[in-house]
Amino acid sequence: MTGLKQRLARGVSPDRVSVAISTYQQPKQLNSCLRALSEGSVLPGEVLIADDGSGEETAEVVRGWNEKLPVPVEHCWQEDQGHLKARAGNLALSRSTLDYVLIVDCDCIPTRRWVEVSSRRLATRIRTFVGVRSALSRYNTHTMKVMVRTQGDPAALQQAIREEIWRIDPQQPIAGI
Repeated sequence: MTGLKQRLARGVSPDRVSVAISTYQQPKQLNSCLRALSEGSVLPGEVLIADDGSGEETAEVVRGWNEKLPVPVEHCWQEDQGHLKARAGNLALSRSTLDYVLIVDCDCIPTRRWVEVSSRRLATRIRTFVGVRSALSRYNTHTMKVMVRTQGDPAALQQAIREEIWRIDPQQPIAGI
């Protein structure tokens, strides 16, 4: 194995990684982001909420997840003085107690293996890497929900695609599926 492959295989322990989540007046999105993080294959060592002046509803979401997650969740709040997301992010970064920080917006849902894969990538010499955000249409969102619900069962997926997505008579044969 080459040196890079060995470092990738080893990775960085996720307990040395913080996740900073930026938010402003989006408690539902923050809750969804934290739920996805909690359901990940591994948890980070701490979660930092970079809050640009949200209200009490966001604070309640943070308190709730601080009780649910087995890792610290710190609410890094600053007074609302206009759009100062970068300053809120810097506040969260300054409070990190760990070696590495992964940054995500609250309206982005991390994949199940995001922390795990990102921790592995941190073992390389590359210290900055960027993910991609995709805005999904209602059609694509529904399609993804159907795929998750059918859990890879080809027959169930085929039936759901016919009936729910394409709205085709279940008796009508479809080529290629």
